[in-house]
Amino acid sequence: MGDDTNVAKTITHNSRNPDILKNEADIFEVSQVTPHSDDTKYLKIPYKGLNPYTENDTSIFFGRESDIQEMVNNLLAWRLTILYGKSGVGKSSILRAGVTHILHEEAQQNRIDYDGIPKLAVVVFPSLERDFSWRDDPLASLIQQIEVTIAQRGWDIQPPESGLSFIETLSSWTDALGGEDYDGELYLILDQFEEYFLYHANEKADGTFYTEFPRAVNCPSLRVNFLISTRKDSLAALDRFKSLIPGLLEHRLEMGHLRGEAAEEAITKPIDYYNRQYNTNISIEQSLVNAILEEVQVGKVILGDSGLGGVEAKHKVLSEMQIETPYLQLVMERLWKEEHDRESNLLRLETFKALGQADQIVKDHLNHQMELLTEEERQIAASIFQYLVTLSGMKCACSVFELATHTRCNSIRLKQLLEKLASGKQRIVRPEGKAKSDQPDTQRYEIFHDALANPILDWRRRYLEQQKLEVEKAKLEEKRRQETEKLQIEVEQQRLESDKQRLEIQRQQTKSEKKIGRALITTGLFALGIVGWLCSWLFIKDREIQINRLNLQGSKALVEFQLNTASELESVKSAMRLGHIAQEKNLAEEEVPSLSLSLQQILHRIRAKNQLTFTQGIPTRRGIAQSANGQWIALGTIDGMVYRRNLNILGWSKFKATDNSVSNLDISDDGQRIATATTEGEVKVWDATTGQLIRDFTPDAVYEHLRIRLSPDGQKLVVISSSIPHLWEIDSGERLVIPFHNSRDIIQQIIFSPDGQKMAMVSSNVEKIFSISLLDLRGNVINSWQVPSDILNLRFSPDSEQLVSSSGNSATLWNLQGDELTTFQGHWSSIRALAFSPDGKELATGAEDGFVRVWDLNGQEKFSLKGHDSWIAAIRFGSDIRNFTTITNLGTIRLWDVTSKSCDSAENLCTTFINTYKFSGFRYQAEVVFSQDGHMATVSGNGTAYLWPPNQTKPSKPFMGGGKRTFRVKPRVFLSPDAKRLATIASDGTARLWSTQNENSATQLFKGHSGEKAVAIALGMDRSLLVTASEDGIFRLKDFRRNIIAEFSGYKGRSSQAIFSPNGKLIATVSGKNNILQIWNLQGQLLNEFDGYSGAVSAIRFSPDSRKLATAFLDGNVYLRNVRRKERSLKPLFSTGSSILNIRFSADGQKLATASFDGKAQIRSIQGEKLIEFQTLNGLWDVNFTSNGQRLAAVGWREKGYLWQIEDLNQLLQKGCDWMRDYLETHPDEAKEFVFCNDLSVSR
Repeated sequence: MGDDTNVAKTITHNSRNPDILKNEADIFEVSQVTPHSDDTKYLKIPYKGLNPYTENDTSIFFGRESDIQEMVNNLLAWRLTILYGKSGVGKSSILRAGVTHILHEEAQQNRIDYDGIPKLAVVVFPSLERDFSWRDDPLASLIQQIEVTIAQRGWDIQPPESGLSFIETLSSWTDALGGEDYDGELYLILDQFEEYFLYHANEKADGTFYTEFPRAVNCPSLRVNFLISTRKDSLAALDRFKSLIPGLLEHRLEMGHLRGEAAEEAITKPIDYYNRQYNTNISIEQSLVNAILEEVQVGKVILGDSGLGGVEAKHKVLSEMQIETPYLQLVMERLWKEEHDRESNLLRLETFKALGQADQIVKDHLNHQMELLTEEERQIAASIFQYLVTLSGMKCACSVFELATHTRCNSIRLKQLLEKLASGKQRIVRPEGKAKSDQPDTQRYEIFHDALANPILDWRRRYLEQQKLEVEKAKLEEKRRQETEKLQIEVEQQRLESDKQRLEIQRQQTKSEKKIGRALITTGLFALGIVGWLCSWLFIKDREIQINRLNLQGSKALVEFQLNTASELESVKSAMRLGHIAQEKNLAEEEVPSLSLSLQQILHRIRAKNQLTFTQGIPTRRGIAQSANGQWIALGTIDGMVYRRNLNILGWSKFKATDNSVSNLDISDDGQRIATATTEGEVKVWDATTGQLIRDFTPDAVYEHLRIRLSPDGQKLVVISSSIPHLWEIDSGERLVIPFHNSRDIIQQIIFSPDGQKMAMVSSNVEKIFSISLLDLRGNVINSWQVPSDILNLRFSPDSEQLVSSSGNSATLWNLQGDELTTFQGHWSSIRALAFSPDGKELATGAEDGFVRVWDLNGQEKFSLKGHDSWIAAIRFGSDIRNFTTITNLGTIRLWDVTSKSCDSAENLCTTFINTYKFSGFRYQAEVVFSQDGHMATVSGNGTAYLWPPNQTKPSKPFMGGGKRTFRVKPRVFLSPDAKRLATIASDGTARLWSTQNENSATQLFKGHSGEKAVAIALGMDRSLLVTASEDGIFRLKDFRRNIIAEFSGYKGRSSQAIFSPNGKLIATVSGKNNILQIWNLQGQLLNEFDGYSGAVSAIRFSPDSRKLATAFLDGNVYLRNVRRKERSLKPLFSTGSSILNIRFSADGQKLATASFDGKAQIRSIQGEKLIEFQTLNGLWDVNFTSNGQRLAAVGWREKGYLWQIEDLNQLLQKGCDWMRDYLETHPDEAKEFVFCNDLSVSR
């Protein structure tokens, strides 16, 4: 048994074929479908919904006959068979209702033929009852499962004695099954094998499943065959056993989705069986069968971030259809119940449509159960679901105690909820295993079926979205109510006015018959005017409704993104759809400010820079590599293909490397050479451009457990096989001497340093003592030190002076002397990927929990990245820190914007222009201004200024202010329109003037002192002026010769400010404890005065036409006043929620920009609507529009300066299309929705 030389034993799968069996009743005697428990004789439902089929359901399990036969034949013929398929294709059902049933029938027949001796037994692990599962000790659980299963058969076979090894236990069972001949056979089906890797990722100890299972497979005398069933996306994880089980993947079967013809049988034949078994006459409309098959095709039923909705696909013939069996069963179960409740013997298309068709039926399955919960129970459910489903949609069992610990929910209420969700006919979760008798909180629960994973995550997203948006909705409803009331008042006023006019007309008619004609004409014209006004009013209101709806949807998209209730991809797609609608309706950006804001904010804050999914094949577990500069990636697949891609260019190049699976590969720094290793021991180096073989290093003896590594220059190759290291010169083919190898040591990995001058090696000895060794290029040991546990990954720092290693869920930083410098802890599971930033100041770690965490070298986590579809296989920083790449084991490649999270600039938007000089006073206060020709000037707290030529990132030499940092006034800088003169006011109130051609040409205009200080300067082309302020509230207007032109009597107080109007005719001042705002002309005449402000004024600014004045306050409020009007209104134009430190007008006067204490720079319309927002990590002193209005400059704390691009809606749509380019390339169906991207000029 299990010997490949044996003739394969075959058991024909014919037990339900009426043409073969003469007595069909015999079938039902063997495989009786258990009827429901009421008194009627009828089977309640011949469909299973999301329940897996069991042996007892064989008579209603149709459509998989050929698959069952193939699996049975393989299980009988080969020692190990690998069955894999996507989640939800029905692997568990076919193994239980098909394979297990047939083999058990064979055993029953053997008992008849051999006097009660079964000769064989088949055991499926884990059981559906989940008494024994992968989460517990898998080896002990499997042994217990065998004993329980055989005991349930009632064969009176005694179990083996305790204390035997795994192989001895299996051998005892086969002896007992065979009777006196000791020739029994045992078939073990290991279902849901992916859960082993989920719960036992680091299991390696002797005596565990990791070691005992391969020994059993490799034992030639053992009469046991194994079948492993696993999800397709976990197939690569089997690489873990490749070194222990030769030919591990030699006999593998892929189980695909149910085909159309088979699915039709799965719909109709259970009804035929039901009618025969229970003498009924139930039928189904063929049109309903066709509609169901059309609806439940793969990809048609989707529960995603945007809600339930399928992809429109072309109509397919039956042979081309691929069917989602869980959804098929859900639909049939619901239809059967619905028609049964209506006492109908016909399953009708009309009923299917009334239920909302497949989409709504699938959605209702979960929603109905959730609607039965109280609000408190729904809150608890939303908090626990994220722990019961992994990022890749895999079920994960958790105990009540674990869930209570994670969510901080009351354990009693939590247990009550889980029991409620695990009961009833539409179960959402189910218990797994049994709780300890004295510890009820150890009871574990898991999601009832994989098909519920996405609906559950979608329900949670929608629930959290509903909760988080309640406040926003309340505000919008209140605003809508106020607008409605206002509109009703306007309508009532119009009605009253109309009535008044009508009465006046009637009065005039009765007064004089002679004026009747004129009155009638007047009345007709008035009515015509009213009709015209009403039509115009309705058109305007309809447009307002459309605009309000778009603004509301834009705000919702941004809120969902900020609250993480929508993914980055869905957020971009939603915002772009709305933006495109606005463009189609020719709406101005000022009308729909939330659309530009939401798209700008999402693209500005988004971390992933692209959406690129590898769809060419299945990458192997170690078949992913990336060049050190982050530009090139290479992937090896299970079918022997190698794919290479430049991340800056569309498309993959590929070549065939082997007929076997590519188990490991590496790519040189320049991306021009690729080294591959295969499951059959082939080691080759290829020209990555042409796909031509450079050199074959495959030895005569087959390598096992191969690991390879290329040197940075692609000239050397390290190969580790069976723990023996080999070092080769690639071009010459010379094998170098390896003096460091100890035959007793197990060499796990060797890496090259970035400078190419040394290597690092991880090894262990027979005592399981692990070490890291530093080697020269000839293999001589430079240094070696012990580490506490097994090393999963190892990386050099960019300067080759440090090493970082990962063990389990933590990482450790070492110097080359072996001293432990820092430990990085924060992941939930094993760290599989490590990478340093180019400057060596940051470390990125990626783990099986799907998170990437970025740390400083002191072990402080700076931020984390989530949203991956599986565990992290590789991380790389490119030569530019912006090129941060992650690759998952499914081949999904993501480029991330690290810069906007680890410092203050934003991807493609922000340029840190103050990056060369350190300004001693810049960290305290600063200002930035522009001349008409585009020159920029900045000033720091001590009055030192810098002049920046247009479009330059480096300033001129500093214009030294020389003042003391006294904080009497805000530092100010002024430029003449032609940028030939520059003036500053230091914080001590001293004013200076320079020629910008000579930084040493300083002229002191005024010396600040305790009694008086300079507060404003006007550098005109024909006249220049200076304003000073004294402690007694007197403002003095002076020329540059210090002659007093006029005096203004303000109010006493230290917080005096002044500013000239752009036309040079007005001066605005703020003074006194009550922050009195006054407007003066240059002759000293008071024109206007505003008081009544409650907060401290931080900045005042005239509009470009000098007609309006914006006032910003430290409480975050902004007021806009007409300079000439005497009106007094205390209602702010808007509030930012944080202290505003400065405010500016755009050149056209239609926008305002604010700099805030919280580090935000906002651009708002003159009506107060927020249009754009930029976020920094530190506060901002000032913000200003560039002279052409296309950028926004800001100066902030910690000597930081920023320059952001101001993008309109069209530019933002271009940016969004560019971001989605890789995604649309691999998702052509969705690309149709964004066809407008083809009309936009996009570039990487």
